[in-house]
Amino acid sequence: MNKKIFLLISLLAMVAFTATPAQAGGYKPSDIYKQYLARVYYARSLYELAPYFIERTRNNMLSLQGEAAEKQLQKLKKSYIGKFTVNKEEVVGDMAFIDANGYAKDWDQVTKAKVRVEMLREAGAWKIKHHSWTGKVSPPKGQIGRKKKSYR
Repeated sequence: MNKKIFLLISLLAMVAFTATPAQAGGYKPSDIYKQYLARVYYARSLYELAPYFIERTRNNMLSLQGEAAEKQLQKLKKSYIGKFTVNKEEVVGDMAFIDANGYAKDWDQVTKAKVRVEMLREAGAWKIKHHSWTGKVSPPKGQIGRKKKSYR
């Protein structure tokens, strides 16, 4: 009985994590960004995340290999926002702008973050053009740094 449940859960997880980003029709840009956030946390390679980005960024990601690819993956993982809540979403033609709140982590500190996402409709699907968060964290002891930290 436990094997059947495990197999069912595994199959459902595989289906959920192999889905490609949804087409723009019927989905808000924030829905696609939420899909990205669900994926980035567990991603093991850039190949899993590249479909969420505009073509120029996607091609750059897919050209990276080895240590450069791993560094880029870790940078994207730092962009993870927990409890992502949309405050304002504006669609202007093929561009979308999302202002949101959530929780981010840097220097092993969790902070309230303000999130800004710019998305572009590309080939009928919403893609991430630029995303960033800002929040306040203190630098580790002995390290000189800014109190205000931003992911870009």
